Amino acid sequence: MTRTKHSVGVATLDSRYVNVTGDTMTGALVITADSTSILNVTKADATSVFNVDTTNAQTIFNGVVDKDAIVLKDGSTKKASLLWGTNTVTLDIFSEEPTNKISNGTFETDLTGWDIGNTEETDANGDWVLVPGNPDFGTGGAFYVMKYEAKYDSSGDGQGNTAVEASAEADTGLGLDYRDLTFDSAKVVSTANGAPIVHITQTQAISSCPSSYHLISNTEWMTIARNAEAQTANWADGTVGSTVAASGGMFRGNVGNLDSVGYNGTDPEYGTGRDTKAKFTLSNGTEIWDMSGNVWNWTNDIQSSAINTTAGWVEWDSANIAAGALALYGPSSASYLSTYGMGKIYGGALNNAFLRGGRWSNTSTAGVFALALNNAPANQSDNVGFRCASDHVDLSHSTAIKYSGTSSMKIVNGSPIDTRIVQSANVGDTSTYTLIAYAYTDGSAVTSADLELWYDSAVLSTSYTSVGGGWYRLSGTLTGVASSKSYGVQIKAVKTVYVDNISVQAGIGTTQTFNVTNSGSGTVKTNFEDTVTISGGSDTQQLITQAHSTQTVNISEIQLSDTTVTGGWDKVGTLFMKETTTPTATTNYGKVYTKSDNKLYFQDGAGTENEIAFV
Repeated sequence: MTRTKHSVGVATLDSRYVNVTGDTMTGALVITADSTSILNVTKADATSVFNVDTTNAQTIFNGVVDKDAIVLKDGSTKKASLLWGTNTVTLDIFSEEPTNKISNGTFETDLTGWDIGNTEETDANGDWVLVPGNPDFGTGGAFYVMKYEAKYDSSGDGQGNTAVEASAEADTGLGLDYRDLTFDSAKVVSTANGAPIVHITQTQAISSCPSSYHLISNTEWMTIARNAEAQTANWADGTVGSTVAASGGMFRGNVGNLDSVGYNGTDPEYGTGRDTKAKFTLSNGTEIWDMSGNVWNWTNDIQSSAINTTAGWVEWDSANIAAGALALYGPSSASYLSTYGMGKIYGGALNNAFLRGGRWSNTSTAGVFALALNNAPANQSDNVGFRCASDHVDLSHSTAIKYSGTSSMKIVNGSPIDTRIVQSANVGDTSTYTLIAYAYTDGSAVTSADLELWYDSAVLSTSYTSVGGGWYRLSGTLTGVASSKSYGVQIKAVKTVYVDNISVQAGIGTTQTFNVTNSGSGTVKTNFEDTVTISGGSDTQQLITQAHSTQTVNISEIQLSDTTVTGGWDKVGTLFMKETTTPTATTNYGKVYTKSDNKLYFQDGAGTENEIAFV
């Protein structure tokens, strides 16, 4: 065999990798040290991440705080890692885990399989439905909206009141007059019962929603409208794109005209047992009432740039409508006119406010896409009300903060409603399962105030264990069912949480053993200069001190700083203690000790000394 050696001072290799194959005679790659190091690996910014330093006889890993600095793997499987954080160093030894019944629980490439699991929720302000977000309108993963038009609970029973009950009758019609109320936004509710609040200006409506909610925006309105438009349940004949003339069309509700999509109810209508033409069903099965007809609804928008500045009702295909306006404010197709139940648009001056949906007497001009631009923000009427919505719930794929692997799921719950992120899975049997998730907030402790585990239709009793770097392991046990159930987490109101490594597994991972041994003929002694805490990870012995087969000295000793032995366990396991004098009492604690009189004593927390007698 012929061997060729090449020696260079500094070599720069631009290829993706260098593969050096050796023979049985010598190393495949030999690096000769310069004056300071044999090998120095740097990032693009020249920061050293690995350095074999010959001057100080050191091998140096420069890691990132709260990230694994040294990882041991078996192929692609992580076995152990060394992680350092602020004032802490963690040796993490991974167990072999049982089969995970959840798919894509590590979120390595995307969030496939995970959904916002809420539909309809009830809080102190009534009924709220979850609306799936629409990226075309920037409405995030989802948001909550009033199931009903805004009502007023003047009696404090959680239900909206009639105008008569609240002593707030509108000028005409059955609405509840905002002007007659000593108004408190905390009393605004979303209930079937109670008359809609009317005679309210847009300016007033903007500040009239309950705490942590806001006046619905046009983008939120459009998210609901486009979702409803796509559902066959909201078309009179069950066919999307059908016309009213053909006994089809999209429902208009209480608009003063009886046909396939509308009816003539009271002015306005409220209560239970109503005509279902006033109701839309969304893609997630939630139901929302009076998005068309009954009373107009303010949104928090104004016509800041021209949409339609010509007074009068026109169809959505009118030349009066600005280019691009249909996509932002109208139905999904320019061919969807009022003959399809969509509603029309009424033009008005710049800076006028948005009114949407129509009222009880608008007939064919009403519809979920109806838009009136002829009212200033300070205008009010007996047929104008409002509706509130929450900030959005956003799900995103985070590569910046993760427990392991390449990424995690970032959940921003901007709403005041606890929101669950779940996956439907069938574990297939009735074994005992453990639901596990890893969570991070801002580096502080993760608690039930941030999130809890969710199983089926309820919160699962959750334990929280710190695993370093601000990450916490959440776990809870459940009895499996051989049918599909929801598994995941519930994020508390107005919280941001990163979640990673969600799993559902039968039992727990295998027990791993950490050995400190000397493979030679000697032994190993381990010294700790500060507190040692042993935390129980399972229901087993937490500390075992085992004697040598030929033990000749004490198995365990308690020593003072000057090495004086004050007690312990002798070579055969007998407890012993050094004779002392009567100690100083400690409130709420008892003490056992012996003195030079060869007697055993117990002292209580108050300092009373009692001789322990044996009979």
